[in-house]
Amino acid sequence: LANWGRFTPGFVPIGHRDRHNHDRVLSALQKMLSATDRPPSKKEAARKLEVSIGYLEYRFPALMAQIVRKHHEFVTNERNQRKMRARRVALEYFVAPAYRDAVKSRKQAYRVLRQETGLPKFMLKDAINDVYSAVI
Repeated sequence: LANWGRFTPGFVPIGHRDRHNHDRVLSALQKMLSATDRPPSKKEAARKLEVSIGYLEYRFPALMAQIVRKHHEFVTNERNQRKMRARRVALEYFVAPAYRDAVKSRKQAYRVLRQETGLPKFMLKDAINDVYSAVI
């Protein structure tokens, strides 16, 4: 039985699709939604539950809309926090006593802050430009 390659297509048994336990998937999905640390994306939720995104969207449209909304809010909030951090460190570079002896140029500010913070390039550049135009 293990070697199906020997049989012609007419004799090979028909494969049946996997049946899902809808109640189990629903309870696991609700558990994911109530988790407070980091809401999953649609893809992450489908992988954890071992089902497809299409199945989740078809079977539980309201819960999937909630997951999408919560994940989007979480990602937006994280991005805004990084932007505020970039502005804060850029402002500190130009006015804080710790950087008193440092060259006050945008290029030097980018070099120093990129090394210290590890923030994304254009996020830092935008923050430095905003602060530089306001301070100097």
